[in-house]
Order: sequence, then structure tokens, then C-alpha cells
Amino acid sequence: MEREKVSLLSTLQEAQKQLEQVNGALSDHQEKVSRLTENLNTIRKLQASKERQSALDNEKERDSHEDGDYYEVDINGPEILECKYKVAVSEAGELKEELKTLKAEYQSCQSRYEEERARLESDVTTLGEKLAALEKVSNAERNEKTRLEKELRKVSDVAGESQGSLSVAQDELVTFSEELATLYNHVCLCNNETPNRVMLDFYKEGKGGRSSPEGRGRRSPILLPKGLSPDPGYYSDSSPSPISSTLTSPVSDHRREPMNVYNLVAIIRDQIKHLQLAVDRTTELSRQRVASLELGMVGDKDKEACMEEILKLKSLLSTKREQIATLRTVLKANKQTAEVALANLKSKYENEKAMVTETMMKLRNELKALKEDAATFSSLRAMFATR
Repeated sequence: MEREKVSLLSTLQEAQKQLEQVNGALSDHQEKVSRLTENLNTIRKLQASKERQSALDNEKERDSHEDGDYYEVDINGPEILECKYKVAVSEAGELKEELKTLKAEYQSCQSRYEEERARLESDVTTLGEKLAALEKVSNAERNEKTRLEKELRKVSDVAGESQGSLSVAQDELVTFSEELATLYNHVCLCNNETPNRVMLDFYKEGKGGRSSPEGRGRRSPILLPKGLSPDPGYYSDSSPSPISSTLTSPVSDHRREPMNVYNLVAIIRDQIKHLQLAVDRTTELSRQRVASLELGMVGDKDKEACMEEILKLKSLLSTKREQIATLRTVLKANKQTAEVALANLKSKYENEKAMVTETMMKLRNELKALKEDAATFSSLRAMFATR
């Protein structure tokens, strides 16, 4: 913008210089016409004096002829003066024609000068208006740029808060999943059953995988943070389980953490299913024990302990389910807020960019037209100079 302004000012200065040169050329033409007019007046005066002198000489010659019979050639005689008069008249005619030609050229130059002057004055006013408009547009664009930068900072802050809450939720889900695995293992031990392989693997990793790099490397691919790939032969010998069907392909960097949270939620659901089955099995076993105790009237203490343990497990399950629902709602709300803010900012940025590009194209076209007018004016000035 500043460069275009400087170029317009330089074009205006060149036009003013060309106007000054045209004024100088016109003043020179006027001086020439005045000198020619003075010369013509002088020639006319000389011609009139010569005519009077020739008349006087004719009278003297007549008197001399009357007085004497001899004839003497006089350089100021009528014939010689007549020849000189004819020559002076022809020169005066030529000077008149030249004067007419110069007057016509002067008038044409004067009219062109007035036209060019009016056009240049209008161009100067137009350029001033355009410069003012360009300054207004530039100020508006600066203000819009600062506004967009502020909005971008706000959206970045919102995205940072969402990312922080997402990481906190991810840590809570990992801890909750480890607790579920521990609880599942405890229930299986109480039932004297062998736990599921996947649940046991996660239980073992929950103990040592967080602190050791080997444990993090052995973690299930769904639980690996940020899309780390697992050992391909890790699950080759184990039986298929519902969790193994939830394996997904690696995702891009900007979707790794949300997908990791979703996978953790899926794992927790599967763990809850396994835990529910184990609790149901425990309930069934406890009923069998109660039936056998009622028949034998023994084992009241074991019955009460089992019932208390079942109640504790059920209350723990309900609490964990409420925590999962709360975390899911928080994650969905943060995700929707960030996506809407980013989409709005992107659309605003694209619209402003298109408007700025269109304005710059119009200004470049106007500058090109002004340069062409300046070139035309310089060619006219060169033509006037040659004349």
C-alpha cells in the first residue's frame, strides 16, 4: 500500500513538471510572435518613409530635368525604390503568413494546454480521493486483522482448556480402568475362577506399566497413548475376546487423544461387562452357599461377608458408571465448542482474505491505468517539444 502511494505521488510530480515545461514552451512562442510583430511594424514604417522619400525625389528630379538637359542615375530613384518596395511587400506577406501560422499554432497549443491542465487537475483530485480511500481501507484492514488475532487467541485459549480437560479425563479413565481390572481380579479370586486374559494383562500393566518402559511397550494397542503400535504377535496365542475386535487403525496426530479416550471408554464398558458376569457368578455362588448353609445351619458368618461384599461391589459399579457418564458429557461439550469456534474463525478468515484480495486487484488495475495516462502525457509533451 505504501509503495503504491509513493508511486502515485511521483506520477503527480512528473505531471506537474510536464505542465511547467508546456508553460515555458508557450511563453517562448509568445515571445517569438511579439518579436515578429515588432519586426513587421518596423518594416511598415520603413516602407512608408521610403514612399515619402521617393515622392520627394521624383519632384526633385522633375525640377532638375526642367533646369538641365543631362540625366543622372540615382540609387534612390523611383525604379530602384519600386523594386525595393516590391521586395519589402513580398517579405511582409511572408511574415504575415508566418504570423498567421504561429497564431494558429499558439491557439491550438493554448487549447491543448487548457485541456491537459483541466484533465491533470481532475486527475490530481481523483488521485487524492483514491489515496484517502486507500488509507481508510488500510486502516479498516488493520483493525479487522487485530480483531481476528484477538478471536484467534480466544479460540486458542478455549482449545487449550479443552485439551487440558481431555487429558485429565484420559488420566481418570486410565485410573478407573485399572481399578476395574483390580476389582475384577479380586472377584475372580473370590470365586476361585481364572480371570479373562485381557483383564489380567491390563491388571498386571496397571501395577507396573506406568512406571516401567517395558510395561508401556506391552500395553494393549487400544490403551497405548497417541497411537503407538503394539507387538503384532502379542495376541497370537490368546483366544479371541470382545476387546480385540475394537482395534482400529492408527489415526492422525490431531485425533489421537480423543480416539484414545473413546477407546478407553470402550475398554471400560467391556471391563464392566466382564465384571458384571463375575458378580453374577459370585451372586449365584453365594446363593448356592446360602442354600447349603440353610440346609446345614452353618456358615452364617460367610453368608454375611459375601452379602456385604456383593453390596459393596454393586455400589462401586454404580459409582463408576456415573463417573463415566459425567466424563463423556464433558468431553462431548468441549469437543463441540472447539469445533464450532474453529469453523467460525476459519470462515471469517476466508471471507476477509477474499475481500482484501479483490481490493488489491482493483487498486493495481487503477494504478496501471494511471501509468498509461502518464505515458500518454509524456508522449504529448515530447511532441510539443519537437514542435
